[in-house]
Amino acid sequence: MKKYIYLVAIAVALFACKEKNPPIEEPEEPQEPKDTIVVTPPSENENTIANYFITPVAWNGNFTEITNAMIITNSRKANAPTLANDEAVYPIYDIDPKDGTWPVVVTVNYGDSAIGADGLQHGGIMRIHATNFFEAEGSVITPSFDNFQCYGAVLSGSQTITNTGKNDAGNLVFDVTIANGTLEQSREFVYSEHTLRELVGGLGENGFLVPELAAHRYSITGQMKMQSSVDSLPGYEINIDSIPMLISVGDLYPTAGFIRVTLDKPISYKMNEAGFQGTVSIQTAELQFTGKTERDTYGVRITVYLQMGILPMPMTIQCELNEGGPIPETIQYIWNQ
Repeated sequence: MKKYIYLVAIAVALFACKEKNPPIEEPEEPQEPKDTIVVTPPSENENTIANYFITPVAWNGNFTEITNAMIITNSRKANAPTLANDEAVYPIYDIDPKDGTWPVVVTVNYGDSAIGADGLQHGGIMRIHATNFFEAEGSVITPSFDNFQCYGAVLSGSQTITNTGKNDAGNLVFDVTIANGTLEQSREFVYSEHTLRELVGGLGENGFLVPELAAHRYSITGQMKMQSSVDSLPGYEINIDSIPMLISVGDLYPTAGFIRVTLDKPISYKMNEAGFQGTVSIQTAELQFTGKTERDTYGVRITVYLQMGILPMPMTIQCELNEGGPIPETIQYIWNQ
């Protein structure tokens, strides 16, 4: 069985908070036992495939990086931004102006290479323009980039984080938009996003975020979209609406939520199952995250719709995830009736 089922990897890789290494390994030569679905892998080079998977992860991580930078550069006692770190240990944080007035520009210098608060490898410089504290209603926060990198690929595009205030539940809600997001010099893949992130954990009694990022939990709804100009890799759209996606900073995957993944063109499969031999295609998948296990893995149920004739045939894949993706020995196929 393949270590990665291609569509599964597309879906679950989008929401990892951090990854030890980018998923760029060569696909294994598939064996073809009776119960195995074999994906025909794309012929693009490793960097192209890696950026296809990592781009949404990089932008999700950038939200964490911005949050961390705002925490570091806010003085809780003086209720004003101050220089919080002047050590020559990357990343280095600086702020201008330092007199407590707003707006400010927070500069985060990662040097040639440094691991960020999001767990990803970065380089270069990110400058964060903030009109007020991260926690202040109405504050608008926008980053700009100077050779800013994620795993050696240059990140570019525009990101805006707007604090819309507290909802009826008393939780802060952030409106996040991303446009023209890329992770390389070319524009083979362009990422966009419009999500609402409700902070359901991590706000201190003083009204500021607690410094421990692992205590921050977000309930996320909205849309994410990847446009592709590579023939062998389809674009996709993610919709999170009926059940919000719940994710904690530091966790690899969401612990709850329901998302729908739609490819802009189907992926073809070779199949040998229950006497059927031939080509099937997939264009839609639905993922339900079922929580973290005692083994520090994450449960997920993925329903894919196999087009084998006139009507689509749903099949559910149930498995556990770790930093390497789906754990092969946990994968179970459930044919829906």
